[in-house]
Amino acid sequence: MRADVLLLYIVFAFSFLNGTAFAQCRIVEPVQPNERDQLAVEIAAQDLNLVRSRARPTLQSQASIGYLEQNSRFGIIDPSNLSGEVASLSLNARAPLYQFGALRSNIRSAVSGLEEASENNLIALMERQANLARSKLAYVYAENIYDIRLAQLQLTKAGVERAEIQFQRGLLSEAALMQKQVEVREDTLREGLAQLNIETTFRELSHLSPNRPHDCSNLPLSALSVQVQLLPSLDQLLKGIKFNSPELRSLKAALRASEYKTKFHKRSRLPALSAEVNAFLNEGPVNFGPFNDRINLSSVEAKLVLSVPLYDGGHLSAEVGKAQAEEQLARLKVLRRERGMRDTVERLHSSLLIHRRKIELLKETLLTVKRLSSIAEKQVELGEASKTDLDQSALEALQAEETLLEAQRDYISIYIDLMEIVEL
Repeated sequence: MRADVLLLYIVFAFSFLNGTAFAQCRIVEPVQPNERDQLAVEIAAQDLNLVRSRARPTLQSQASIGYLEQNSRFGIIDPSNLSGEVASLSLNARAPLYQFGALRSNIRSAVSGLEEASENNLIALMERQANLARSKLAYVYAENIYDIRLAQLQLTKAGVERAEIQFQRGLLSEAALMQKQVEVREDTLREGLAQLNIETTFRELSHLSPNRPHDCSNLPLSALSVQVQLLPSLDQLLKGIKFNSPELRSLKAALRASEYKTKFHKRSRLPALSAEVNAFLNEGPVNFGPFNDRINLSSVEAKLVLSVPLYDGGHLSAEVGKAQAEEQLARLKVLRRERGMRDTVERLHSSLLIHRRKIELLKETLLTVKRLSSIAEKQVELGEASKTDLDQSALEALQAEETLLEAQRDYISIYIDLMEIVEL
């Protein structure tokens, strides 16, 4: 097989494997909801059920049994001893009819509370999603930096070997040799720190994504950078704040809950109309002269009840004042957060555009430095330059690659910050 054909197969295989890793390691991927957040939503749902139950009819029953012993004197009736077992049974049915919208306002306040809890659950999901993305970014960046540190160490070691030969031949001073040896120790330390950083970031990624932490191994940072290149326009982002920001939707739901709560307390001061049906059944002893038997007494009562709060010591007024203050605070939070989010989105969007342009320039710089390194390699072959010049050119290429990696990392990090505010 010809060498160029073999090289083509190698490039194709590398591209396929890299593409497979790219497909598996997504910078943004769904995460599982937290049990605590789900419980918060469940609590809000049960609060809503509790409030709704107050608008439904209620039915109560009460039964009692005992013993009665009493001496009574009834005029012409001879004194007698009324004694024996007594029993009673009562049923009470009550249904609220009209409360001037108080119950409806209370239900809507609970509905808004459930919406707020659901949005807070989504906020927590997006936060964990962003933390997972940051962990992936840190791990991939650490691996890429380690490759650069290892290449730098190999170059400095090769430089020390040539320096030792030159020192033995008397072409290099001892101070210059010692300087080269110090550079090796420094690069060895950087390589060790880079390896430690890989282990640290991998543990963090394994904690956040325990099932597939190896999906992002041996992946160029540019693969993650490609995933975040499609950036919406600033107008789309600003318009999307109102609809695609769970945090803002949560604050607005809290505002609606406060508004309905204020209405509820205000309308609680108005009359309330309800219907009641009471049924009684009593059984007990009787002994009046010639009669000596037990009697059964039963009655049914149906009525409309109109309750009017007259004076409660200022309790309702205090509740209304507190609800109004909470409503004003919730409205102020919405206005301030919306303004702050607009400023943050504008700043992040501008920073992304700057970093995108910076990455393009650094890519051109890296290509230029690599061309110079190729030229230096040819000059070494022709004897027009030394291997020290070639190593210096290679180090400059590695430095340019590291600068590009830092810019790509910053770009992705800013994108994650933006993703945490607005659903992208």
